Amino acid sequence: IEVLRRDADVFFKLQADGDDLPQEMGMFSTLVGDRWIKTSADQAAQMDISLEEIMSDLEEDMPAADAFDGKDLKAEEVELEGRKYLKY
Repeated sequence: IEVLRRDADVFFKLQADGDDLPQEMGMFSTLVGDRWIKTSADQAAQMDISLEEIMSDLEEDMPAADAFDGKDLKAEEVELEGRKYLKY
């Protein structure tokens, strides 16, 4: 994990590649991509940033891999906090 600090903000991102990565690292990298994740310096100081905890938090709200099998999903564009997203 690469971590940068600027004033009261802390930015981090995962830099992982290769075929021999642990499955969790590959999944996190696929979900987040090459994006920086921003948090405050106070929050960063209070949290233990571990890949296992991050993946666990991300997976809590994710449906099972087969949850949408056989379903005809339609994308709907929605706006959240000024950004556009696809909602299924």
